[in-house]
Amino acid sequence: MLDPNGSKVEGNSPLKAIREGLLKISQQEFASMIGIAVSTVSRWERGNGTPVFTPGQFKLIMDKLSEKGVSIKDLPDDWSAGKTSK
Repeated sequence: MLDPNGSKVEGNSPLKAIREGLLKISQQEFASMIGIAVSTVSRWERGNGTPVFTPGQFKLIMDKLSEKGVSIKDLPDDWSAGKTSK
């Protein structure tokens, strides 16, 4: 995955890389933004489950990423922990 400057964003969890590296928000802020429990974000980032978003949640995430200059093409195909390739 690439950041808005074209640099590769690494990490065990693509979701964590997106949250910390691109959105620059905490687990609490991310959870609040899309209306889920912080424990769910933590679980996803640890690899316990694959992130699943409603269309509304995905739109909120994409709106925030768009503000940072990130397009859907910059996101990984698999958001499971341990998978960072596109």
